[in-house]
Amino acid sequence: MKRIQNIIIFIITLKSWAFAYDFKMANLEGDILCYKILSDSTIALAPDTIVEFWNTQTPNYTNIKNSELHIPEKVTYNNIEYTVSTILNHALANVRHIKSVFIPKTIINMGLFGDEEALALAYYNSITEYVVDNDNPQYMTNNGVLYSKDGKKLISYPFCKTDSLFQVPNGVTDIGTLAFLTNSLKIVEMPLSLKSVQMAAFMSGSIEEIVFQDSLQTIDAFAFSGLSELKHLVLGNMLTTATFAYLARLRPVTVECRTIVPPICILAEEQNDYIEASVLLVPRSSVAAYQQAEGWIKFGTILPIEPPIVTGTDNATVSWVQNFSATGYMWHLYSDEEHTELVMSLIFDERGYLTELILGTGMPSQAAEHNRALAPQRSTESNDEEDGNERRFAEYYSFTIRSLSPNRQYYYVRQSLAGEEVIDEEHGSFETLTDTETGLDGSIVPYDERIHSDKQLREGQMLIIAPDGKTYPPDGKGLF
Repeated sequence: MKRIQNIIIFIITLKSWAFAYDFKMANLEGDILCYKILSDSTIALAPDTIVEFWNTQTPNYTNIKNSELHIPEKVTYNNIEYTVSTILNHALANVRHIKSVFIPKTIINMGLFGDEEALALAYYNSITEYVVDNDNPQYMTNNGVLYSKDGKKLISYPFCKTDSLFQVPNGVTDIGTLAFLTNSLKIVEMPLSLKSVQMAAFMSGSIEEIVFQDSLQTIDAFAFSGLSELKHLVLGNMLTTATFAYLARLRPVTVECRTIVPPICILAEEQNDYIEASVLLVPRSSVAAYQQAEGWIKFGTILPIEPPIVTGTDNATVSWVQNFSATGYMWHLYSDEEHTELVMSLIFDERGYLTELILGTGMPSQAAEHNRALAPQRSTESNDEEDGNERRFAEYYSFTIRSLSPNRQYYYVRQSLAGEEVIDEEHGSFETLTDTETGLDGSIVPYDERIHSDKQLREGQMLIIAPDGKTYPPDGKGLF
């Protein structure tokens, strides 16, 4: 990984000089802090030694034993009062006892040039939370995480914050450089508001899963280059360009890309050693397109996100990829390939709950009751929003359609809606089983290992009697 590290170091440190401090001064708690004079009236908090970015062993502020660090607003030195306006790059790197950092209202810059805030705070330290004065004009914190004042940029997730799951708040549009340099976080889920991810935003040895929603359209080449433990990456269906460097450098990964049409993908094999052992999951109707698309074709295995449609003699369990931008879904089922003979239309809300069922010609009236009975129902309990369904990161939704005809080809159109606008669409077909066909009949096994079973009609119901005497329903799936 040294090659990519050298690239990142060069870009990050191009403007990041080693600043010696000008003087030391104790704060009210007795901690000796180092300061660099910036002007006649302003100073910056500085490290007490020269700290290089990748050197995690250089001790910094070993004299501080308190778990809370209070950065003062003003400091008087040689009879001159200075305002503490800046936290320099590397100022809090490699500290070992500080848990909470209290940032006063006077701090208006981090990382001398204003676009490298995380270099001042983020890496290889003992910090679990940041606390910012409410009157600070540039920064704010939420649950210990540092953001820009308007909440649009996530600047730094504390290195030693112990949560394993973090859901980035809605409203965040930008993930800053080195924002997620952590040692405990496992899963990061992004909001619909997210627009951009800066270079080296993820440099964690603990993060295993990152979930992006539809708002992200492009991926920086080095966004994931420092993720040694990444196993699962989810990309929404508005992605247009993905440039992956060192995505699968140390281990195979599973990538879910929910875009119907394969985005532009630039993926260098020499930087992704395990890409042939990695799995790409895409919408069911797009598997063939990804298998022929430049970049994506390098994934060793390309499979549908959704499970296959499972059919019986009079039913079918269908599924579809969740669209993060959708406010609802429609399933139209037809009995002809030209889509002129409607069997039924099913309308679902954004969480996959059936809200309306419209029957077409040729369907018995009891079909509505059969299908409604299979529909997932909203809870009326007060904890409905805590049942897990409110987290819009499920891999897919599924639904069972009843009262179909046996041995019949059906054609479907699935649409994702944003209001009244169709934002993606899938076409496909499936065939129901015959009255005598079973799941065991369809087993693909060597001829000499096939299971020979008898079918018996008992009390008006077809059953399968296996050689061992066990009784199965017609689909061959479970025991009676």
